[in-house]
Amino acid sequence: TAHAACRDTLRIESSRREAAAAEAAQLSERVAASEASLARARAEAERRDEELQRESAAAADARREMEAAKARQRQVEERAAAAEESRRAKEAEAARAAEVAK
Repeated sequence: TAHAACRDTLRIESSRREAAAAEAAQLSERVAASEASLARARAEAERRDEELQRESAAAADARREMEAAKARQRQVEERAAAAEESRRAKEAEAARAAEVAK
């Protein structure tokens, strides 16, 4: 009968709506999971970037300290060379004075 056919059509449409709603719910869960995964990946990338910036700053500090240490070493070597030159000049002066005294 027409009434039975109408009832069957309503059941079919209801089943289709339920299936579509279930599919939409699954897709919504997948979207939420993807967004959560993306948020975690972004947070991890930000953490790595911050860590890289800290390491880069530490490397720059270490380079500056190394350059300062090298500069101090050069100064010490220059002072030592100047002292050695002064000592040799004094020895030469003493030798000349000794020659003159003979």
